[in-house]
Amino acid sequence: MNGVPTASKVILVILIALSCVPLNTYAICLSCWSLHGVTIQLRNGQTLEGYVTWNQYRVENETQTPFPDVLLEPLKTVQSVEFYDQLHSVTYPVQGLIVSAKSPRVIELDSLKSVSLRPHSLDKRSGAGRIPVAPARIIELLKLEPPVAYCHGDGELSTVYWLSYNPSLGEKELSFLCRDPWVQLIQGSKLLEDNNIVRLEFAYD
Repeated sequence: MNGVPTASKVILVILIALSCVPLNTYAICLSCWSLHGVTIQLRNGQTLEGYVTWNQYRVENETQTPFPDVLLEPLKTVQSVEFYDQLHSVTYPVQGLIVSAKSPRVIELDSLKSVSLRPHSLDKRSGAGRIPVAPARIIELLKLEPPVAYCHGDGELSTVYWLSYNPSLGEKELSFLCRDPWVQLIQGSKLLEDNNIVRLEFAYD
């Protein structure tokens, strides 16, 4: 009987073995990305300079080719890439967050002729989900001018920031937006249009 391990001993051995497995084995985020400056040549002759977001984990089971050469391979798991011609690092609500003045252009991988790296100040920055979009005039404010007030709340796997650049709308007036995500969805667009309120949503990475 002494040679037979008890159930508690077996469980202990399993727990010890699991504790030795690197945590990043389980910490794969398929919605996460790293940012790369690129020059793209399309098959139609067009040349693009800007930025793409890329997650190498999404293709690691079918290729080990590194970025950017991997974009020229016939991939099964990824057929397109999101391209931004301009991105901005802002100061508010949190220094260093990245914002775009317009939605990304989706480029099909089979339309690419060549892709080369173009070093830039935002190289290898990381995040998750879509990069928030804001009007150019608002982006300039986010770079230089602190808001009158701001608050933040939880979105769907994200943090949502509301910033007021309207002197008549302070912290008290903004507070209800951060308490209820449904109120955010219903009231947000009208407040944004009419009252100079900025809504930015950053996904968790």
